Amino acid sequence: MAVTDIVKTPQRAAAGLVVFDLDGTLIRGRSVCELLAARLGREERMKEIETLTTETALAQARAEMASWYREASEQQLVSCLEAAELAPGAVEALALLKRNGFVCAISSITWLFAVEWFAERLSIDHCQGTRLCAGGPIVHVWPRDKGEWVRELAKALGVPAERVATVGDSWRDLEMFRAGAKAFWVGGDVHDMPKFVTRVDDGSLFMVAQAIVDDWAV
Repeated sequence: MAVTDIVKTPQRAAAGLVVFDLDGTLIRGRSVCELLAARLGREERMKEIETLTTETALAQARAEMASWYREASEQQLVSCLEAAELAPGAVEALALLKRNGFVCAISSITWLFAVEWFAERLSIDHCQGTRLCAGGPIVHVWPRDKGEWVRELAKALGVPAERVATVGDSWRDLEMFRAGAKAFWVGGDVHDMPKFVTRVDDGSLFMVAQAIVDDWAV
């Protein structure tokens, strides 16, 4: 998705930009795709898909999932997302960041219609995700795309790189982590994460937000 499609002109200079991953970061437990699969009776197949790692295999799997979604209405699909478990402190973290002038965004490789659903409910204006077009084509987002999107968004918002923070939970967020001056890991065990990434052991997003505000609030 082009940043120009989503950026709104800020009313005042932002204190910074904080970009969150979605699955495993803003929501915990079942992922977006797992929530959708559960409603559509595709849980076993989804377990197999969750083990895939190559873009070629995942692109084929996404095409398969898209065929599932055609069996349901848009309202039925997004209603599945109501069962999602928000991360500890997610609402409080976003409120704290916004009170202190930070712009928040979601960068995810999952389906854009789901990312937008969460963004609307969390009052987040900017989001990235894999677009399922009305005619059937898929505009893919891969882990390697996340860093570039964060940089483009920061530039469009007039936020310098030294005021960009990212929050994620897996290796898929590595390029996103590299796009900011601060990076926070809220996942489980990690072996090869760069030293510049701060690990938050209890996964609390409020602790992440508080650390950002303490350092960067203006």
